Amino acid sequence: MSNSYGIPDEIEKKIRAKDRTEGSIEHFNNRWHFEKEWNVAICCRGCNSSKGTKTLLTWFKSPYCVERKISKATVAGPVKKFISERLRTLPAC
Repeated sequence: MSNSYGIPDEIEKKIRAKDRTEGSIEHFNNRWHFEKEWNVAICCRGCNSSKGTKTLLTWFKSPYCVERKISKATVAGPVKKFISERLRTLPAC
C-alpha cells in the first residue's frame, strides 16, 4: 500500500528513517518524482511549498531562500548528497 504521494510503504519508511525529521516528502528532480529513493527527502512544509516545481538551483536563488540564507552550503545532508552525486548527471527538469 502506498501513501497519498504514491510512494510505496517500504521506501517511505527508509526515507523517514534516513532523514529523521517530521515534515513533508520533497522530490529533488521533478522528472524522477518519487520513483527513486535517492530523489526524495523529508523537508519542512514551508520549504517544500516554496520550492514547488522549481529546480533546486533555481529555488536557492528565490527570495524565500535568500531571506532565510538557504543555499547549497546550508541545506541538510540528503540534499547536499543529491547535489554532489546526482545533480550533474540528471537531465534538467
